[in-house]
Amino acid sequence: MIPNQDSRKYIRHEVIDFALITCLPSQRASRALVVDVGLGGLSLRTKDSFNADQKVSVLVGQGGEPPIEIHGQIRHVRKQSHADTYSVGIQFQPKNNAERARVASLINVAFQRSSFPTIA
Repeated sequence: MIPNQDSRKYIRHEVIDFALITCLPSQRASRALVVDVGLGGLSLRTKDSFNADQKVSVLVGQGGEPPIEIHGQIRHVRKQSHADTYSVGIQFQPKNNAERARVASLINVAFQRSSFPTIA
C-alpha cells in the first residue's frame, strides 16, 4: 500500500460534529471532531493518540439532537503533519439492531446534508 493512500471501501460524506471517544474497557475518554462518515465507519480528529485495534464507544453529536452512541474499533491513527492532532479512523461494530439503526440514521443524515445543498 502506498503511504497515505485512501483504502476506504465506501464513499464518505463530510460531517462536522463533536464526538467523545471512550476506550473500552479502560474508559479513557477524549474529545474529537467527526470529519466524515461512510457505510463502514467514521473519521475523527483529536489531540490524543490511540492504538489501532482498540475497541471504543463513540458518542456522536447531531447538531441540536441528542447524541448517539456507536461502538467500533480503531483501524488507523495518523499524526497530522500540519496540526497538533491525530486522524483516527473507526470501523463501525454495532452491538445490536438498535445500534445498527442509529448507524444507518447517522449515515442517512450525512448523506442528506452532503447531497442537497441548503437554499438560503
